[in-house]
Amino acid sequence: MGDRIIVPTHDAFCCKEVGSDKRVYIKKETKNNELVWAIYSPDGECMAQTGSREMAMALVRQNDLTAAQVH
Repeated sequence: MGDRIIVPTHDAFCCKEVGSDKRVYIKKETKNNELVWAIYSPDGECMAQTGSREMAMALVRQNDLTAAQVH
């Protein structure tokens, strides 16, 4: 997957209500036998996926959100 970003909906970050603390969750997953880093809203909706943790964190920062790591 590399550093490609997959956003399930065109406005996942623009219109998604993530709560007053603007917290999202980053989780390492396997999709189609590839490692991906998924960004989830507090209600469990996948907001985006990318091939590196660094890109996921950059995406979170660019949207003025706070990331929490999910183990």
